[in-house]
Amino acid sequence: MRNKYYAVHLHLDHPERENPWLEVPEPDPQAEPFFDDFDRLLHLSWGPLSAAEHRGPDGRVEAVVDLWALCGFDAAPAVLERLERRAPRLYARLRAGRAAVATAYPALILPLASADDRRAAVRWGLADFRRRFGRPAAGFVPPAGAVDEDTLEALAREGLAFVLLPAAAAARLRRRGDEWLDTAAEALDCSRPYRWRSRKDPALALSVFFSPERFEPHSLFARRPRPPKRSEVALADDPESAGERLAAKLADVLRVNDAAELAHAAFSADWFGARLPSGERALARAMALLEREAPAEPAVHEAFLTLFPPPQEVQVRPASRDCPHGFARWSGDCACRVEGHDGTPSKAPVRWRAPLRAALDGLSASLAAQARAAWAPLARDPAAVVDAAARLAFVPTPEVQRSFLEEVLARHPTPEEAAQALRLAELERWRLKSLSRWGLESADPSGGNAVQVLRCAARALDLARAALGTGKAEALEKTFIEALSLAPSDGTSYSNAAAVYLKLAAPGRTGPGRVAAYAAAADHLSHEPGPVPAPPESPAWETRLRPLVRRSLRDGRAWRVLSAAGVDVRHRRTLETWSGLAAVRRKDGDDLEARCAPLPEAERPAAAGRLDAAFLTGNADALDAAFDAAFGSESWPLDGLFPSARWLAARSLKERGSPERRKRLEPFARLSRRAALASPAEWATALDALGDALPAEALPGAAACRTAGARSAAAFAAAPAPETLKDFAAFLDSARRGGLRLPLWEQRETVWKALESMPASPEGAAVAVLLGLPAPRVTEAAIKGETHGDA
Repeated sequence: MRNKYYAVHLHLDHPERENPWLEVPEPDPQAEPFFDDFDRLLHLSWGPLSAAEHRGPDGRVEAVVDLWALCGFDAAPAVLERLERRAPRLYARLRAGRAAVATAYPALILPLASADDRRAAVRWGLADFRRRFGRPAAGFVPPAGAVDEDTLEALAREGLAFVLLPAAAAARLRRRGDEWLDTAAEALDCSRPYRWRSRKDPALALSVFFSPERFEPHSLFARRPRPPKRSEVALADDPESAGERLAAKLADVLRVNDAAELAHAAFSADWFGARLPSGERALARAMALLEREAPAEPAVHEAFLTLFPPPQEVQVRPASRDCPHGFARWSGDCACRVEGHDGTPSKAPVRWRAPLRAALDGLSASLAAQARAAWAPLARDPAAVVDAAARLAFVPTPEVQRSFLEEVLARHPTPEEAAQALRLAELERWRLKSLSRWGLESADPSGGNAVQVLRCAARALDLARAALGTGKAEALEKTFIEALSLAPSDGTSYSNAAAVYLKLAAPGRTGPGRVAAYAAAADHLSHEPGPVPAPPESPAWETRLRPLVRRSLRDGRAWRVLSAAGVDVRHRRTLETWSGLAAVRRKDGDDLEARCAPLPEAERPAAAGRLDAAFLTGNADALDAAFDAAFGSESWPLDGLFPSARWLAARSLKERGSPERRKRLEPFARLSRRAALASPAEWATALDALGDALPAEALPGAAACRTAGARSAAAFAAAPAPETLKDFAAFLDSARRGGLRLPLWEQRETVWKALESMPASPEGAAVAVLLGLPAPRVTEAAIKGETHGDA
């Protein structure tokens, strides 16, 4: 047999959940012990796929495999941007992947988008791919696999070579010059590419690879075809057997002849690890078997297409990967693949989706039209500015902003014109993000993804106030709320989507004054008595803070704490600025209150001094009066700050006055102050001292402690010996008991060979079990009491 090839493709996607005003991730209590759902998938799926164990017949690890180097994938630009910040090592591996293809940004259902929005989403995705991977994309995967003729025409205009689509999209086939024949998905030969040509403009053509429907993960891996709760799927037996079934099913595609064939399958990456525990082992087993035993060679779609051009032509029908009813999942009352709040599939019609879609589309179209009018006196070609704004989506540096302005503006701008152009570009970004597919995949309008697109709409309206004028923005928002009121929120405490918008989305609006209060609160938390982690800095805002007062006084068993600072903030994308005084005080035991007011720099020390004098009197009424005099009545308690600040502070402020708790926290705090010099052994001792005072994850120095763990793993891998093994085992055990989460998939890859090279020992067994590796040579007594999973 010749000309036989195989490939596995992974979809790497996730809804955006960053705060639209701060552009920082927010904690998700439903994802605990992880920070949010992105963090959960990173540590359960995407990371382990880069360090998957391939086990032999005796259960021993024969290799640790980077599956991203063996599989093709498409990765949403927003996911890559977050991986670049949160998992740089994994991000670097993805960038080195030989089989990456592009997708749209934002994740619009392209057939449902306007022609302008469709073109913008495609070009933004392609521009980001070129920037990250250093080459133009040859292939493309539409979000959710949603496609129609107009979508393929838009892709063909961008010079793409091929597209990956679901088999359901194939409508008719023919050999060139023959008659068209209807086809069904189950009868389609997916082992070959097909040539699509536009019926409107025959010069527009693409090659199409169709993903076969027979590779349904439930049928390959799960105990039953459709478990009651789709988010929790158990393997039918061990992962290796599941991998063998996948390899066999791929190999079965290949016929005994010399015809060119590509046996390929596509899966969502989170199947391997998050939905199927240890699923990365199943995929590693499948890839190893295919390499060793299959009568075929590994290939990527682009290389196969170069060798074997499409022998047949195809016409497509409107279809998607995630909905058997075309696009009804994002535009109608289709309930397929919709889960209720309990995780079980919903069967009720989704009455809210169509009116919510209409409201979002209407707002977006109105904003686009008014923005186009606002661009007219500024831009050379108002119709082209949205496409050009792709460069600002992820790299809004001053250099990139200047390049954008030079390209799109008709003349050299004044500072006011430059700011107006950047605000209009930012408006376009959030307008497009409000149309993301994810918002229409929630169980109801109050679901997290639906709330997120409503928050994106609120952010776009805020930018409209700055760029188009308050009157126009308020009229647009009024019309939007009226349209949202037609989308019912059945079975929730909200009457309709308008109530969700007003109670869950709009209250998150954040002006520069509140950002200043947030910055002051973050600084205050880092100087509270005992260690309190500062919330993450906002990448959207540039903050300069100059401390003026920092006071901590013991009052019985409690503390009275005050800080005041001059704060200057500037939005990196829109150039919006604010300058003034901000103050934060501990109030009512374990709550905070933050206030701020515009104030010239020369007057800030005197104002801070008056607050300090009132604080030192110990008179609460006097301090209240001083705060009111300096700032007026508007204030933000801890609940009014941002979720990232609330999450960290709430874990740290309670019972901070306890001498016993402070004593336990002090070793960790001391190491945090000299993190670069602290050894892994010192960190392990500090973790042991924590007890149940606080999880290490909620303390300053958590990142430095993880770095120390990586150093300990590297030291053991470089010099496998009882001493280095003992040090690494002690650190892992202390991290587990101290509540510090580690990227165990990275450390597993680092140390597995070193473990295999050493004689059996209790320390080796403990390390193996904590890393999820087998330890067959060690007695059960040696590993008694240890657990698998993240420490």
